[in-house]
Amino acid sequence: MDLNFYNTIQELNKHKVFYWVCHGSLLGLARNGDLIPWDHDIDIAVWEGEYTEEYIINIFKLMGFKWNQEHPEGSLSFKRSGGRSVDVNFYKDCKSSKKLACCLHRLPKSKIGSLLDKLAHNKKYKGRYELTYRFLKLFKFILVPLYKRLDKPGVLYIEKGYTTPKDLLINFIDVDYFGVNCKVPKNFKSINAYIYGEQWLLPNQKYNWMTDSSSVINQISQ
Repeated sequence: MDLNFYNTIQELNKHKVFYWVCHGSLLGLARNGDLIPWDHDIDIAVWEGEYTEEYIINIFKLMGFKWNQEHPEGSLSFKRSGGRSVDVNFYKDCKSSKKLACCLHRLPKSKIGSLLDKLAHNKKYKGRYELTYRFLKLFKFILVPLYKRLDKPGVLYIEKGYTTPKDLLINFIDVDYFGVNCKVPKNFKSINAYIYGEQWLLPNQKYNWMTDSSSVINQISQ
């Protein structure tokens, strides 16, 4: 049992938040009644417009979670010791199709764009390109103004994320998770097949949501 998932469901139920378990967390519950062992986060969805980000943030702060402000736009991410991080995804109508709902994240289009993003927003970076990042910091006084000039729709960023047919997000049911009821779409099997393919019951530890799902869309970031 993941205590962070358990407590999150408890509190969302307590505050009567209309949510549903989505993405990898829904996949795990559907396959074996628990979260996927190698999945590092918990996925919750709400409809954009029903709750403000501030309202969701306050609920998680009351539980002792820390809001990860460096997380990409489109969802909120929270961390707390004792379990996985929790992502709250904001679903909305998809512009490309009236039949789809989507949750889009504003992401840099390239690795250089990602490093410039971190540089412009004073974000920390540790990883494969740490030496490159340190080098770029030496020219921050030049690069940050350049970044701001290039920060236009379609230049540095794209919006990328999962889609789901809206008719599969109408009816919901409660499922038991170690004694607490969590809300999932009634047609969760169809959603898993749509996102992960007809072989969704077969575990895939190498799955990459950005490249392996036909449900993922890209559009120009505004």
